[in-house]
Amino acid sequence: MQRYIVIGVSSGIGLALVQELLSHGKVVLGLGRKNVVTHPNYTFTQLDLSDANAVAGFAFPEMNEPFAMIYNAGVLGEVKPVVNQSLENSAEVFQVNYLSAVTLSQKVLQDANCCQLVYISSGAANRAIAGWSQYCASKAALNRFAETLQIELIHAERDCIVKSIAPGVVDTSMQKQIRSSDESDFPQVLQFINLYENQELSSVEEVAQKLYFVSQNGDAFPDVCLSLRDVELPKA
Repeated sequence: MQRYIVIGVSSGIGLALVQELLSHGKVVLGLGRKNVVTHPNYTFTQLDLSDANAVAGFAFPEMNEPFAMIYNAGVLGEVKPVVNQSLENSAEVFQVNYLSAVTLSQKVLQDANCCQLVYISSGAANRAIAGWSQYCASKAALNRFAETLQIELIHAERDCIVKSIAPGVVDTSMQKQIRSSDESDFPQVLQFINLYENQELSSVEEVAQKLYFVSQNGDAFPDVCLSLRDVELPKA
């Protein structure tokens, strides 16, 4: 598989993934807020994933060979108890983390060459974390969507692999937001500060390498939902 669509490429995991794919000679279409990559095999299109109308009106170019879409975009939202969150918080978190992923999946599946859909999920999809209500809920929804979509594609005899992948605790700007939270809003903040200070965060480069490995060896990972903590890269 030579062609990839990566959504959420402005920084962090998405940017590292684009660079990893390009290093292997892949052709990449990136979608996001801003372009930070210049490469002959890379095309960028600006798309605000928090804008439901913009996402609904977006049209992918026709792909003439098998391709994968990797949906990396995600926001943590307000880190505070539900009763103290703004009315807009749930809408924004679910739009970026879930609804835009669904809408763009529907669009790429109209192309018969779409043979892989990968969503970047979170371990928070599988457990409740005080202060992260909308993030946990949106990532849990993404996991169930991916599992349901895979069942539907199998039933339709469509050769398309679906994965929802938790990358682990990664050194990104989201982690900076988490560490800056008030303990009264987020009781586990000291745990994340300790992870950072003890250098226990995964790098975006390591995560990108593992995502590429899973994408290229999808049949070796039978579960729709998986964690990169369980993925070992082959030794050189």
